[in-house]
Amino acid sequence: MGDVFSNTLFWAQILGFLGFMCSATAWQLKNPRHIMLMYVPSGLFWSSHYFLLGGLTAVFILILSAIKDICVALLPNKFVAFIILSFLAAISIFTFFSYAKFIDILPLLAMFVLNLPRLDRENRPLIARGFIASQFLWLMYNISVGSIPGIISGTVLTGFCLFGMARHEEWQLGKCYRTFFPSLVRSLFPNLRTYP
Repeated sequence: MGDVFSNTLFWAQILGFLGFMCSATAWQLKNPRHIMLMYVPSGLFWSSHYFLLGGLTAVFILILSAIKDICVALLPNKFVAFIILSFLAAISIFTFFSYAKFIDILPLLAMFVLNLPRLDRENRPLIARGFIASQFLWLMYNISVGSIPGIISGTVLTGFCLFGMARHEEWQLGKCYRTFFPSLVRSLFPNLRTYP
């Protein structure tokens, strides 16, 4: 029994599952500020998880992401664009100087596709699609570093997001040309009129 509790991989997976639970809880909240604040403990649990797995680039990116989420949640909306762009610049510089192999770039790319849509906070469909794209990048990273909670989290949260989009945008099975694709175009080009 003592071997289990001294096993780094065991604790890495526990911390990852705690991060997943925080992420799943954030999806149940209604207030955008509360959602952002719930991402803070989630990011810290995930950064500890990746530290134990040896993913140091992801550790730094997630710690900075937690700081960014606190700032976005607590500061006035007029600072959001500056905070997000500063965050993306900082993690780009760090990744450029620290990456050792290609998979180290995946967390950086995931943060770009997750955060750039948030510059337009009113475009919820684009934010949701950015989230899904980021989860695919994290999924590739999690497979590479052996993160079981990361694989589960990415799969489950992508499912949540797709289910919510399907309900909100009223997708119809077998009629993607009338529902899904126009909703994708509307999210990318909110001022362009599309017909269902």
